[in-house]
Amino acid sequence: MKDERLEQSKIIRENWKEYSPGDTVNIISAHWLKSWKSYVKYEDSSPVLQSKQNGSPQQQQQHENGNGNGNVNPLSKSIQFDTPKPESINNRDIVDGKDADGEVIIRSSCSELEDYEIIPNAVWKLLDSWYPGGGPVIERKVIELGLKNEKYVEVKPILFHIRFHQSFLTEVNAKTATGITESSTTQPPQQSQQQPPLTPNSTMLYQRSRKSTLQDFKEYFSKKYPNIDVNKIMIYSESNPLKPKLLKKYYLTLEDLKLELDPKLRLHYQYELTPHSKLGKLGKKFTGLFSSSSSSKKDKHSSSNSSTSGGSHGISANSSTNQHSQNGTPDNLTGSWENTDTTPNKEVVLHKGACGLTNLGNTCFMNSSIQCLAHTTPLAEYFLSNRYIGDINKVNPLGMKGQIAEIYGKLMKDMWGGSSCVVPKNLKWIIGKYAPQFSGLSQQDSQELLSFLLDGLHEDLNKVLKKPYQEDKPEPKEQREDSVVALEQWENHLKRNQSVIVSLFQGQYKSTLVCAKCSKISITFDPFMFVPLPIPVPTDIIFDVLLFRCKPIEAIQPDPKGIHCINQAMAPVRYCLKLSKIDTVETLRVQLSKMTGIESACIALAETFRNRIQSFLNDQKYLAHVRDRDLIIAYELPIAGEDVSRIHVMHRYKSDLLLLPYVLILKYSETTCKDIYRMVWERVGHRVKKGWKSVLQQKLQANSSSNNTPTTTTTTGTTTNGVDQSPQTFKKNNSNNTLEEHNSSGETNISSPTEFSQIDEDDNSSIDDSFENLYPFVLKTTNGYGNNCDRCESGCTGCVVEPDDRLLNSVYKTSKFWREGCNNIVIDWRPEVNKFCEFSDEPSNPFTVQDKSTALKGESRSEITLNDCFSIFTKSEKLGSNDTWYCPQCKTHIEGSTKKLELWSAPKILVINLKRFSYHTHRHEKIGVYVDFPIDQLDLSKWILNKNGPSPIYQLYAVSNHMGGVGSGHYTSCVKNRNQWFHISDSSVQPIEKSKVKSNEAYVLFYELIKQPPQASIIQNPSLTTSTNNSSNNNNNTSSTTTTSTTTSSTNNVSQ
Repeated sequence: MKDERLEQSKIIRENWKEYSPGDTVNIISAHWLKSWKSYVKYEDSSPVLQSKQNGSPQQQQQHENGNGNGNVNPLSKSIQFDTPKPESINNRDIVDGKDADGEVIIRSSCSELEDYEIIPNAVWKLLDSWYPGGGPVIERKVIELGLKNEKYVEVKPILFHIRFHQSFLTEVNAKTATGITESSTTQPPQQSQQQPPLTPNSTMLYQRSRKSTLQDFKEYFSKKYPNIDVNKIMIYSESNPLKPKLLKKYYLTLEDLKLELDPKLRLHYQYELTPHSKLGKLGKKFTGLFSSSSSSKKDKHSSSNSSTSGGSHGISANSSTNQHSQNGTPDNLTGSWENTDTTPNKEVVLHKGACGLTNLGNTCFMNSSIQCLAHTTPLAEYFLSNRYIGDINKVNPLGMKGQIAEIYGKLMKDMWGGSSCVVPKNLKWIIGKYAPQFSGLSQQDSQELLSFLLDGLHEDLNKVLKKPYQEDKPEPKEQREDSVVALEQWENHLKRNQSVIVSLFQGQYKSTLVCAKCSKISITFDPFMFVPLPIPVPTDIIFDVLLFRCKPIEAIQPDPKGIHCINQAMAPVRYCLKLSKIDTVETLRVQLSKMTGIESACIALAETFRNRIQSFLNDQKYLAHVRDRDLIIAYELPIAGEDVSRIHVMHRYKSDLLLLPYVLILKYSETTCKDIYRMVWERVGHRVKKGWKSVLQQKLQANSSSNNTPTTTTTTGTTTNGVDQSPQTFKKNNSNNTLEEHNSSGETNISSPTEFSQIDEDDNSSIDDSFENLYPFVLKTTNGYGNNCDRCESGCTGCVVEPDDRLLNSVYKTSKFWREGCNNIVIDWRPEVNKFCEFSDEPSNPFTVQDKSTALKGESRSEITLNDCFSIFTKSEKLGSNDTWYCPQCKTHIEGSTKKLELWSAPKILVINLKRFSYHTHRHEKIGVYVDFPIDQLDLSKWILNKNGPSPIYQLYAVSNHMGGVGSGHYTSCVKNRNQWFHISDSSVQPIEKSKVKSNEAYVLFYELIKQPPQASIIQNPSLTTSTNNSSNNNNNTSSTTTTSTTTSSTNNVSQ
């Protein structure tokens, strides 16, 4: 097996090549690929994980014996490297069905690296040849998108929801009635399969590339339904069901059309129209869209007469339902194409419902930021009242010629116009035009998008048409008060920057620099728009470990409480270990060994996925790479020799896996099938309540009495009956006296439960009458996924392991020893005793023994508050070699100077960015800890140095959230609308409780200054006052400098 693994690693590296536009690549489950990587001993630097960044790195070699400490214990090798050989490739966890062409649809919630990976087609073919019979095969094309023609793999092509108007169906049926039927030679290959009949309510799913066009769609349907005139097919967008829109730009690519993520279209068919029915009411309503010539007026007049005369193609003037005329044109196109709401005010903002935004392809980051800005009441009121129109600056060389402001203003009117969902495609396009990093379809950062958007709006709305030149003035020798210097620098800032963005979002920092050589102190007051708060993260991590022992911690006896069948002698034990991020998995094993008294070489640490073992953790892996939110499973495995095999035992109810798996190490030549049942029962009996046996026996007895037809067992293990048996019918050739005798034996005989044979409800194999052990479950041999048998080719869900005295080497003809992988068994729980079984799998459930070390979990739950973050933000920091400061007194750059940032004044709208993304040891990480932040009363009095402004008390009104990992995940928002909080995920808008706003996903917080009574209201920024009060005296050796800094924003780098 060593040669096989090394050979596979070598071949994959040789075939891993960068893909180019036009290439075909494959999508593969990240979980399966991780299992394969662990099996062949790939490291994190393997091309499978680093292909996008580093191509194909050098081959990583490791010694087969693992830690190389010289131990000869064979199990030490098993613990580190004995990852089972993967089954056939399984992509089912990322698939969400197929479209009408038979192409696989990938689940919309899947993200790259977390759920799936992109691999070259050559690599897929190799893996499929080594692990055949899996799938489904998911192929995608590499295309070029955006202004920069960046490479893009269409993992999720545009998914169209197609419906068919009655006019289209009438034409199709008419052709069919005249003998023209669909030809299998002209339709796409996938269409040869039988399709359901089309009805007006039918919805068909089709996936199309963003480089395709609507004309391609029309031609596809004209070939699918022969003799349908392609030029008469009309496509309407139903993104707004009450206002369908005819799509006319058939030759533009879907990328250029900027359709929503899952567009809803309806196909119509245009009949030959008479002169009196060409426009009808539609022409009257939308005559402004056509030519204003006299001929148009004439058509308008004639169409009006046609409509009122009740012609066969006319449209009723009173029609208010969603019906269509025979020419295929929607009847319910009411209202103008343009938004006529020109005088909204604050009441409009506060009394319109929240509106969703369509995802245009990984644009959740943009939607999240827009939602937060849209619910910034002063800014929304400014745009909805059209005041922005007079402030648009089209000559600002730093602006976007007013385009950002104009498109954003139109979007605000659409969002607050009463629609339930709006497509922000124009804003996406204009942002991508001036910031190419946002032009593609890759995931970006919501805070970075917000920073660009606010800067763009500021420059487009800057009232300063010609910015004056400002020279750097020499530092004055005399000492000046902070309030004087702050006012001066704010006024200098306003000479070049005056906009609604400045008045709402900008405040002032006080920046203090101290020279490490001459102790010179320099103070500046710089404007800011964001407050980037670092999150205090402990260097230690608390890991939850669940240990499954191979030996009981006490004698196996009946449950002392009398509720369950046996005690918790073999129940898993939960431990908590506090370790450093720089520690390795080996350290965790050693510490767990000290806590449990188990030899470290006998502890195997595993990762599970969907209730089955995915891989075992390598000793050399750093704990920083192990997600602390995951539960680590530990198995006590006895010291064993080369002839020992490993069995993974999974729980299954019906077709679903549940609970955590077990690992059994045993010798097939010495272990009987009855022993396996006993071992399993000792590990699960504490989950089964008393009383199950009598209930099961009564049901089996009733089934046996109702079926008197003898049962014979064939040599193949299948049962043949004289009459048909339902899946829940069981046959037993014993008398009722035997049942009564077994029933009276009680449930305390743990090692040898009452004997009784049965046929499981979803299995076709039988158990010989001579083997009569009765359990609340049946054991079956399956593959590693627990869904199909690995001993036969009949496609059954697993062959029954009979509780008899046969040795396991007679069950497994080709036994797998611990070096080669493992065999698998599922516990099929009987549905008859379901109410007696406890299936809770939480680490804190009563069926898990809680070690005293779990108290660490409670101690570590001391919440991080926003004040903790402000405390770190305002601490002095020493500047490094790459961030030296030029000291005006030393006349050189000085290394090791100290810098301190403080808040001098705060804006009306305070935007706080929690710095959740960091970069450590050559990798990006996300800080997912919970930070507690106030919703109603955020008091910054402690942190604001200028005490002459209004009370800095803020109220939260919006939050931009990020869920998932670095470079992937999903952005949502929580916004306050009419005193009701909503959770908005793209087009989905759901009301939530106020308590649900705070979570560990909070990324950007939006606060609004609470207005004070008029007598207490003081203008906030010192630049807006004509006089200032003295605030504080400066320290000795302090000089003040001016600044012309523009907006300061945080720069959280997120791996894209």
